[in-house]
Amino acid sequence: AAPSQLCVDLWLARIAAHRQWTGPFCVGDGCTAATVDALAADGTHFGGFIVPGPDLMNRSLMYGTSELSTRAARPAGDAEGFYADNTREAIGRGCVLALVALAERASDELERRAGSAPRLLVTGGAGESLLPWLRRPAEFVPDLVLRGIAVLAAESGRPTGRPDGQSGGRRARRS
Repeated sequence: AAPSQLCVDLWLARIAAHRQWTGPFCVGDGCTAATVDALAADGTHFGGFIVPGPDLMNRSLMYGTSELSTRAARPAGDAEGFYADNTREAIGRGCVLALVALAERASDELERRAGSAPRLLVTGGAGESLLPWLRRPAEFVPDLVLRGIAVLAAESGRPTGRPDGQSGGRRARRS
């Protein structure tokens, strides 16, 4: 409803995703503030969510809850590697799984609305660490925001910063 009220990095990542891939997709960004956004195949932005990223969640529990930061870590988890058997590992896994659950729930809802399974793109500093926990197929795209900058630069006719001064070839298509 009000594009100016969303951060520019969110828009850049969504622009890049829409220009590079077809179909509906969710973009999960695992940074200090983690985001999940849903877009239709035509690029319509349904909206999304912003929550603390895994490190911020972890720090808030470790230092905002009495004595957790002083507990010693032990070897991790059960035999299958899902459940944690100590406080520090339980916090770490809980923070990651909270983000995974949000991304999967957003993808489920987008699939319901769009009528087809969305592509799940994961980016951001902690993005790659979420991949092993996801049950849905996902693709890690570490430079999605930078790809969005390149798309906008190509569409504006400005150089993308290549040493030869060229804008990088063909112009991105407009939708």
